[in-house]
Parts: sequence; structure tokens; C-alpha cells
Amino acid sequence: MSVNAYSVDTDRDGETELTQGTRITRDRFTDIQSWMSEDSVTNEENDRFEPNDDFISATPVTANTTLTDLQIANGEFDYFAVELSPGDRLTADSTFDTSQNLNMVLYGPDQTSLGPTFSETDGKRIKYNASRDGTHYIAMYGIEEASVPYSLSINISESADTIDSLVATRTINSTTLLPGESATVTVTTDTAATNADLQIQEEFRPQFGDVAVTDDDTAATSRVINSNGGVVASWSEASNVTLVYDVSVPDTVPPGTTYNISGTVEDTSTDSSIPINGDTTIEVSGACRFPAYSRSDCTVGAGGLVDAAADFRAGNTGTDVLFDVASAFRSGNPLWSSTATTA
Repeated sequence: MSVNAYSVDTDRDGETELTQGTRITRDRFTDIQSWMSEDSVTNEENDRFEPNDDFISATPVTANTTLTDLQIANGEFDYFAVELSPGDRLTADSTFDTSQNLNMVLYGPDQTSLGPTFSETDGKRIKYNASRDGTHYIAMYGIEEASVPYSLSINISESADTIDSLVATRTINSTTLLPGESATVTVTTDTAATNADLQIQEEFRPQFGDVAVTDDDTAATSRVINSNGGVVASWSEASNVTLVYDVSVPDTVPPGTTYNISGTVEDTSTDSSIPINGDTTIEVSGACRFPAYSRSDCTVGAGGLVDAAADFRAGNTGTDVLFDVASAFRSGNPLWSSTATTA
């Protein structure tokens, strides 16, 4: 005996091993009967849309719909069918107790899986820009025979404009700093897109002494990365965004040091990115504050401290100078200034 299968996921991993036209032998048919028997669920345990355990019986769902009081019972599959056209942007959100083992998969019209599924704090999310006409399928299923109640929201909008329309610019309020000083960096985007998934990532070489994000324009996430070696921020379904952060030069960095800032803006929904234009460097300037008492690197040695004390005793310098020189001698840190000071 043999029959033609329409679509069967024999090992319940989210991939269809037997699709329409596959020839089913007697052994395969026995295996499928056994699997279906083990996975059968009584109506009392399930939700109002059963049976919808495969592509054929998938529940049709219209755009911008939220379904509640859904149930996965004993690790079964629930399939939902949605019609998409090229240019449609699908966002599917499932909400459930994430301590339970529940997963969500998107299939195309040919019933092959599409795109990644993202874990959220309260469920799973799928985002997909359609490239083909036809019925697409969202499948929910339990892992390790899990039985989990859940809800499902399906939203369809126009795809985001391509990142080709995006321009990103960086401005630095002060591109010349003394050791120990700070600057504010602002990155802005200009785009015609209204629902792009944007990510700004900046990299610093060398690393700054301190970095802090001060305004992330209500980003989904923003943080300092790589031990003050960069920042990253992400926005979902955004248009023009702004990221503002402060960077500080360490006290011990010698004048002449150059900090380079480079970055990109990525449209994560299309995996495309562009470089950020504008200001790219911060120069560290300055001179030894008290060259008469300092070494060439502007630190103060024992000889410089003795000279400062002698000048103070002779009335040639004040207590403030002696205090600063003594503090520098004790800490070992250099004494910088925008201009040299004559003691």
C-alpha cells in the first residue's frame, strides 16, 4: 500500500520531512498513525480552533488580529494561515509563560521554514518582509510534551523603505580635549522610512576612560560595550532616531593622542547597513602645567618637588602651586594644561 502525503512533520522539530507528493510506504504510514495517535488531544484539553494541527487544517487569520485563550496541549502543533504579498511586513507575537517550553515557526507558501524567531520577555516574536504571494503559516508547538496557554497577535504593514534612503551623521561638540575632559557625541538619522528596525553601533579606538549614554530616544536597548570601547542602541519599527553619549579622556593620556570614532547604522530587518558620516576624531592637546618642576611626560619627580619647595620658601611661588606639585608627585599622574604656567 502507498499514498501521497500532503505535509507531515514526522519528528516534530518544526521542519516538514514529508511534503505533498512524497510516496508513503506501509512502514511510514504505520509510523505516522502511531505519531498521530500519541499526539491526539481531547477537545476538553484544547482550544476552539481545533483541529488545526497541520498545514491543511491551519486556522485562517486576517491582518491585525489578536487571538486569546489559545492552548498547546501535550506538545501538539497549532497552525495559523495568513495571506501575504510582496512588500508586506509581518509581525507575529505570541505571549505565554516563558518558563514553559513553547516555540513558534514561520513557514512560506512552499511550507519551508522562514527567518529567525526572537525570544521576548513574555513570549516569542517573528518579523518577516514578504517576497512572495501566497499563504504563509505560523506554527506554535510545545517542546517535551508541554501544555501551555498562550495568545497570538498578527500584524501586517508595509515593508520598511530600503536603507538606501537613510543618512546618518555624527557631531562632536568638542573635537579637542585636555586630558581628563569630556565631549558629547550625537548621532542622528535622516530617512523616509517609517517602520525600520534600526541599530546604531559605534566603536572607539583607543577606548575612552569613561562612556555614558545620555539620551537614546526611547530605544528598545542601549548600552556601552567592550569596556568603554563602543556603544550600541536598537529601535523597533522606527523612523528618524537620535543617540547621544558622553566620552571622557583619561587624566593620564598624553597630549597628541588621537581617538577615532567609527560606526554604522544597520537595518536589521533587511541585514543592510551604512557608515555614519561626520566628525570622526578627538585630539588630546595640552602642555605641562608646571614645566619648571616636571619631567618630559609632565609627571613630577623628587627633584621637581624639591625645586617647588625651594621656590615656595623663597617666595617665588604660592601655596597652590606647591600643593598641586606635591599632589602630582604623590599620585604619579601628569599635570596637564592648555598652556604652560610659569610658577
